[in-house]
Amino acid sequence: MSSKFCLNGSKLTLFRYPKLEGDKLQAWNAADEYLLTELAPTLVGADRHNILLVNDSFGALACALNDHHCFSWSDSYISQQASLSNLKINGLNLDHFNGIKSTEMPPENISMVLMKLPKSSLFLEYQLATIQPLLSSQTIFNAAGMVKEIHSTTLKLFEKIIGPTTTSLARKKARLIYVKADLAHKRNNRIKSFEKNWAFDFYNKTLHISNLANVFGRNQLDAGAEILINNLPREEVKQIIDLGCGNGVLGLAAACLHPQANVSFVDESFMATASAKKNVLNNFSDTMNRFQFFNDNCLDGFSKNSADLILCNPPFHQQQTITDHIAWQMMQDAHRVLKPGGRLLLVGNRHLNYHVKMKRIFGNQRVVDSNKNFVVLESRRS
Repeated sequence: MSSKFCLNGSKLTLFRYPKLEGDKLQAWNAADEYLLTELAPTLVGADRHNILLVNDSFGALACALNDHHCFSWSDSYISQQASLSNLKINGLNLDHFNGIKSTEMPPENISMVLMKLPKSSLFLEYQLATIQPLLSSQTIFNAAGMVKEIHSTTLKLFEKIIGPTTTSLARKKARLIYVKADLAHKRNNRIKSFEKNWAFDFYNKTLHISNLANVFGRNQLDAGAEILINNLPREEVKQIIDLGCGNGVLGLAAACLHPQANVSFVDESFMATASAKKNVLNNFSDTMNRFQFFNDNCLDGFSKNSADLILCNPPFHQQQTITDHIAWQMMQDAHRVLKPGGRLLLVGNRHLNYHVKMKRIFGNQRVVDSNKNFVVLESRRS
């Protein structure tokens, strides 16, 4: 797949992150192209804008708009790193780029909002509600997505939270959403709580769970996590990693079983690690020094031979793209980070055939438990 992004007379070299040998997926899509093409006449000869980029997947927007001051607001550590990497590859001005976590507030002095639609409608609602108080009647607000991502309920959210909303015709299966801020919404909209709280019992303890807007397993313990938790090893371990932690339920359960162990929660989602940290505070506030929280690309920041047990419920998509490369990297990183004799305990849908990859990487694997939907697999580092 081409890495050359040619648009409006400019040529950029863009890669997904991390850059993988033989990767056939582009770092942009037709929605990026459509948004930038339609925007070009507005920016010709214009003063430098302060642009809020929302969910810029791999930095296509940040690179194309580098003449302006861009604030990139997303829930993805990977997206932030991709933007920085692609800006450097193209020799662009890093001083014109600011990455902002989804758990932080965007700046107030923005003149333009450019949004790529997120996968989660609840997260979209959260983002719109957060942005809305920052808008003026002069703020340009355009969103973009593939046609299959834009529904009547999507447009109603924009109408309800921001103001009058119209759409473009479809082009290459992409569509634009034009939004006009209605300042009356600032008076009428009530800020709702986007946290969801629930609890479950494990090992003579009730664990209280809080989920932020973009975190999986929002309403209850998901079936995959449940079967893995029911098969956690009882043998003593000292260093545990919850890889792709989400709200942290796997690491929390392991912490109940192993009260002397240190637990690291790792995810590329800022809201995931924030939820995990809040859940540790909810349940283990008196032993917080046992726990650490990391936004990372899998286990890039972890040393070799440093963990006894890694727990993993891997995703099978990156943003809107279905892919197995994240699970593959998680397994490879787990093999590097585990101590000799250390174990990777992983749960996945049966049809994903993770056992083949684990056997290839570790040289061994066994089925710990399974049901009609999920399978728990274990591999040991030799």
